[in-house]
Amino acid sequence: MDKLFENLSIDIKNLVVASEEDYTEKRWSSYVDYMNEFNRIITKLISINIEVDIEKIIPVPSEKVGAYGRIGAGTISEQAKLREILNKAKRLQCRMILEENLNNLTITKNKKIFVSHSSKDKVFTDIFVDLLRIIGLRNDQIYYSSYEETGSDFLEDCLGRIKQEFQTNELMVIFMLSPYFYSSNICLAEMGATWVTINDNYVPVLLPPYDYNNIKGVIKSTQNSMMIYDKEISTKIEQFKDKIENFFEISEKVSSTEWQRNKSKFITFINETASSYEDVESVIEELIIVEKRIVLKIKLKNNTKNRLRFEDINVNINTNDDKEIHETINDWTITSVVLQPLESITFLTSFENEFLIKKSAIKLESNSVTASFYQEN
Repeated sequence: MDKLFENLSIDIKNLVVASEEDYTEKRWSSYVDYMNEFNRIITKLISINIEVDIEKIIPVPSEKVGAYGRIGAGTISEQAKLREILNKAKRLQCRMILEENLNNLTITKNKKIFVSHSSKDKVFTDIFVDLLRIIGLRNDQIYYSSYEETGSDFLEDCLGRIKQEFQTNELMVIFMLSPYFYSSNICLAEMGATWVTINDNYVPVLLPPYDYNNIKGVIKSTQNSMMIYDKEISTKIEQFKDKIENFFEISEKVSSTEWQRNKSKFITFINETASSYEDVESVIEELIIVEKRIVLKIKLKNNTKNRLRFEDINVNINTNDDKEIHETINDWTITSVVLQPLESITFLTSFENEFLIKKSAIKLESNSVTASFYQEN
């Protein structure tokens, strides 16, 4: 407890004892000194940010000259004022004792991992949380909203639960950073709550296609972070495992054989999945034939780290009688498409075919589309 607060506690105790003695002895006029002392203590408490719901004492108004020429406050007014000081001083003393006890009370919080993520990144975040369990964490030591056993209860207010997690636990926050993360208002709110309440006890984890240059917001770019598809990911995961074990003081650690086996599975899965983020995904989602016109529903997804502008698409359609239809489309429906990293678009386009063909004559499973594009600054 602050030394100034301790001194004020002694002062209010002395004021209570002295004013109670003077009130008993009917020394009403002594209220002025007690009033000044009480108001001084209130002012000091407020200056050190102690909430005080007790008002200061207002002095007795000076009496006008009476009928017999006497001047004074009058014993009845002074008596009432001294009683007010005594009552408020006792209330303030109780309030200060409570404040001291609250400050001396040690509140034990449970340690917990809070995985801040976008549900659109589940393909990566699920396996990452599974790795936390391999390290030795129980479900009640993890808050991960995408798993029922580690998230909010059925029909529970998710935002209320998140607030509760920050208030009642000693958290280490794992930020699963991606374009989806930064486009989520909830993720950004969790980032802000971490900055306000947790300081530096967080770990940024970068998901494809993000790298260290993509860290932004209140998260420090210098904070020890981990890019899960980094060439040095094996070493990074070992350092992360040590950090988790130290934070939770895990004594019964996973065996080296089991850990290495699961770590290898994790790295293999990440590398295989991340490899798809090195190019552009292009799919024919639907095909409609209107006489000689073929209408296509195309989906393009930018899985690279760059902003891309598209130039054309090359469509390949195969029929049951082994005919092949090849068409390059470069009209405005294609050239106007610009995609940010991980952004996708679905649109309709069409072209004229030289002969009539029925949809039933097309091998739908063998159709394909490829896109030409270039990086745009």
